Amino acid sequence: MKYLFFSIALLFCIQAYAQVNRCDSIVWRAGRPLVWADYKAQPDTNSIVAAYTNSGFIRTWSAKDYRLYTSMVTYFYPCVSWRKGEASERLLAHEQLHFDITEYFKRMYFKKVARARYTPATLPQLMDYIYQEVIAGLQVMQREYDIQTKHSLDEKQQAIWQRKVKRLLNSTKAYDKPELVVQLPR
Repeated sequence: MKYLFFSIALLFCIQAYAQVNRCDSIVWRAGRPLVWADYKAQPDTNSIVAAYTNSGFIRTWSAKDYRLYTSMVTYFYPCVSWRKGEASERLLAHEQLHFDITEYFKRMYFKKVARARYTPATLPQLMDYIYQEVIAGLQVMQREYDIQTKHSLDEKQQAIWQRKVKRLLNSTKAYDKPELVVQLPR
């Protein structure tokens, strides 16, 4: 009986693994813009928007020998990103900017971590605070972007946001790597 349970559990794990591997995430890279073929989820027919980009980041950190090691990578998730209707370049550029805004906030995380003042006692709380602050900023900017551009329909605002995000990414170029090491006070 326990072998049957183990076999069934193993089968579910293999199926789950295969499903995840069919739809791997895409790492943000300046030379790799999104294309419509990246959007693999079924569209939300109840949504008022024409497309949805699901992006985020995964963060880790540890401290050893008076050094703080942290990594964060920006991802696009194809299996939960979708479009409905016409696949226009204008709409794709709007969705790409959502991904770019996520990358900007990854860089802001590194910038804040690099500039923070730590003590061994405050390190965990400070790392959590910085992360939560970055997440909150990301959510606010994503919402402002959609409101001001009317989800890509306002071409003038879209052009303004394109320039703004390009400037933000350029101003944080020093933090475009996936890892950061910070010397901690002794």
